[in-house]
Amino acid sequence: MPTLTIRQIPTEVHEYLRQRAARNGRSMEAEVRDLLQRTMQEDTRKPGLVAQAVRRRFAMVEPGEALQQPQRPPLGQPVAFRK
Repeated sequence: MPTLTIRQIPTEVHEYLRQRAARNGRSMEAEVRDLLQRTMQEDTRKPGLVAQAVRRRFAMVEPGEALQQPQRPPLGQPVAFRK
C-alpha cells in the first residue's frame, strides 16, 4: 500500500487531528486515513462524477444500439391471501 508523508502541518491542525483521533479511539494515522477515505467517497457521489462513470461504462455502445438483457430466473408464485 502506498505511503503519504505530509510536512509542515499547522500546529492547530495537528492538535485538532490528535484530539479527534483520541475521541474516536484510533491513532492519528488511522483518523487521517478515515478522513481521506470518506472524502473520496463523498466526491464519487457528486452528480458530475456519476455521469462521467456512466458515460465511461457505456462508451462502447453505439447510439441506438440495443442493449442485451441479462438472463434472470423466473419469478416465483404469487402469494395467495385467504380470509
